[in-house]
Amino acid sequence: ATANIPLYLSNDTYSLKITYQGIRDKYTIINTDSSIICNGASTIRTEPDIRLFWKYPEKSFALFYGSSLQDSAISEVFIDTLNQVLTLREFTFPDSGTWPYPSSSSGHAWDMPAKYYFYENENDYGRIEGIIRSFKQSHEPGSISTFNWRNIWHRSWIIN
Repeated sequence: ATANIPLYLSNDTYSLKITYQGIRDKYTIINTDSSIICNGASTIRTEPDIRLFWKYPEKSFALFYGSSLQDSAISEVFIDTLNQVLTLREFTFPDSGTWPYPSSSSGHAWDMPAKYYFYENENDYGRIEGIIRSFKQSHEPGSISTFNWRNIWHRSWIIN
C-alpha cells in the first residue's frame, strides 16, 4: 500500500511506528531545512521507497530544454541569455538521495540534463516568462520550461 499525506513538521527527529498483524516496524524520520531522512533501523515488514529526499531549496528553479539534435546548441544560447539578464547561481544536488526536481525534460530527440539555479528574489523568477518570449522572437528554440520551488511554471509552448 502507498499513501501520500502531507505532513507539516518542524525541523526535528520523529519516530514513526507501523503495526500490521501484531508486527511493528519503527522508523526514525529526521526533518531538516534541506532534507528528510528515513531510517528504518528496526523493520521487518516495511521498507521505505526513499531513504534520503532533498527538499526544494528556497528561491530555486529547474531549467529544462528539449529539441531536435541539430538544434541542441540553441540551449546554450538561451542559458547565456538568461544569465545576462538575471543574477543566477547554478547549483547541483548531491549524488545520493532523491532530488525534488526532475533530472531532465523528456520526449524530445535531445533532452538537456536539467540545470538548477538560485535566484535573488521572486520578481527575478517572474521575469523568465518575458525572457522566453523575447528569445522566441529571435530564435526558434525547442521546448523551454522552468519551474520553481513554489511550483510556478513557465513553458515556451504556452507563452505567446
